[in-house]
Amino acid sequence: MENQELLSTESNDNSISNIKKEISEEEILKLYFEKNNLSEFIPKFIEQKVFSIEILKELSDSDLEKLGFSILGERKKILKLFSNNEIEKFKNEILYKDLSTEERAKLDIPENKILKQNKFRYSGASIFAESGTLTLFENRIVWKGDVNSFIIPINKILDVSIKNSAGTSVLKISDDVKVHDFYMVDRVSLGLAGAAMGGGGLEYMGLAIMNDKPMTDIEYWRVLIEKLREKETSYDGDRGKQIQESSGSGCVTAVIVTIIIGIIIYFVVMMNSFPF
Repeated sequence: MENQELLSTESNDNSISNIKKEISEEEILKLYFEKNNLSEFIPKFIEQKVFSIEILKELSDSDLEKLGFSILGERKKILKLFSNNEIEKFKNEILYKDLSTEERAKLDIPENKILKQNKFRYSGASIFAESGTLTLFENRIVWKGDVNSFIIPINKILDVSIKNSAGTSVLKISDDVKVHDFYMVDRVSLGLAGAAMGGGGLEYMGLAIMNDKPMTDIEYWRVLIEKLREKETSYDGDRGKQIQESSGSGCVTAVIVTIIIGIIIYFVVMMNSFPF
């Protein structure tokens, strides 16, 4: 095609400015068509001057029929290939495949857009759960804590669920390596547990334990992860390092910390209610 657009990995970041790959959009599209067994249709698109990513994204079923695609299955397959971000992901894989995980993470591309981020606690090598930040991207989940720093690829996740007990909601993510437990405190249940330990009676502890309604925020995490798993987005970069912990220590730690904080809250409330 005339005036082919040259795409490049060149970035404003000095650390990756020396890594550069140039390839035309037409070459990328040809590779994409070949990957999806559609090479035979390339000449037809080039002839009609619609062989560009932006134009292909805008084509409708009727447009393809006018171009001579009489078979419904072929039209649906082509439309599906350009109705989502798959072509952009494919393009990025071609352009940035020589970059390291750290260099690629600095690029302004869809896979680096933060979808959700929250503070959690995670049980690492210590008996006490570490604090940190859990960040969700379209192809990976990143944990950065006081001790551990690692990545869970979305395409390696086997199961994701939520467990609620005594004021603590747990986001359980099972991948091909292990089961990861991320804890988030439910302040209402925490207060009830503290009231029970502070002399409020077993009914308060019972309410704390029975308060197993998933927290809205942590439930949203589960829903988003499940949706991303359906897309089967891949991540093949470095997964970081993680210190192994003894089995069950995280859950026990989370409950102990929850109860201790609850007791403190209870006594603070009691002292404010009965001034000397």
